[in-house]
Amino acid sequence: MPTCAVNVCDKKSNTSNLEKDGVTFHIFPKDTVLKKKWTQSCKRKRNWEPTRTSTICSVHFDRSQFQSLANKRRKLIDNAVPTLFLSDTKSETLEESQLPGTSQYVPSIVKNDVNVESNIELTPRKKKMRKKIEFQAKKIKSFQSKTRYF
Repeated sequence: MPTCAVNVCDKKSNTSNLEKDGVTFHIFPKDTVLKKKWTQSCKRKRNWEPTRTSTICSVHFDRSQFQSLANKRRKLIDNAVPTLFLSDTKSETLEESQLPGTSQYVPSIVKNDVNVESNIELTPRKKKMRKKIEFQAKKIKSFQSKTRYF
């Protein structure tokens, strides 16, 4: 059962996967230089070395580091390095709904302000969608003010 090697992450393959919450697990690279970068990103004890089955979950990789494959699958690009949510302390970890690998993740490309033209008549469905967008924009703004990753 793969578990994430990042010190502050508790993702496990039996509770997280691509279908459930958009999380995938990636084995450490064989390239020694890249493997060392991954190992340092885990922020584990100094002498910790990954085994051949050690993995890091997709939560710690930026979306730009993935290559899309068929059937909603994805693969890390060759030089991908984990850079997200690698804090040394558990208190700085984020809630599940804020992690980029999860289905509730709101992309950082959404701007803080949602411009809405008030003179356009909206259908009930569009009104509901607008409320969701405004709520997510507020959530993003709050998240961006609390973290240095954006």
